[in-house]
Formats: sequence, structure tokens, C-alpha cells
Amino acid sequence: MDDVEEIKKLKARYFRALDSQDWELYESVFAEDCVVDLTRAGGEKFEGHPAFMAYATNMPLLQSVHHGHMPEIDLTSDTTAAGVWVLEDYNIWKDGTQN
Repeated sequence: MDDVEEIKKLKARYFRALDSQDWELYESVFAEDCVVDLTRAGGEKFEGHPAFMAYATNMPLLQSVHHGHMPEIDLTSDTTAAGVWVLEDYNIWKDGTQN
């Protein structure tokens, strides 16, 4: 199977793990040295696997639905890729708010 298809499968596992709140599976899709920058969405920047997982597993999320559409993935070297993945998400938070 080619690398682009493997990236698509990884992103599908990401969405499924988050929406089912399967934190063990969710954790498995991130590298130990990951950097997750949520500042554009009003959040924080997390450096490293433990910091981000502490945040993720404590989100006050009651239910979420993520739909990923039409990925544009370019392999930029033997070990790197870049892409854009349009998505739609719907979240219900424990305080009753929705977005």
C-alpha cells in the first residue's frame, strides 16, 4: 500500500478514536515528539506526547462527530508529507454547549 493511503488510514483512526473517546487508540496516532498547536482555535500549543494527551483526555467533551473530506497530500521526501484535510466537526460539551 502506498504512503498516501497509509496517511489516510491514520487520519481515519484519529477521527474514530476521538469520536469514540478511545484514548488508547487516540494516543497511538501521535508521535512521542508531536507538536499540537491549537492557538489559532484559541487553545494552547502542546509539545510532546505526554502534554498533549493530558489535555486531550481531560477535554470536557461529551460527544463529537468529525467528518474528513477530500485530502490533498503531497509526499515531500522519503519521510515527510504535507497536506490539507478539510473537515467538518460537531461537538457537544459537558456544559451543554454545542459547536
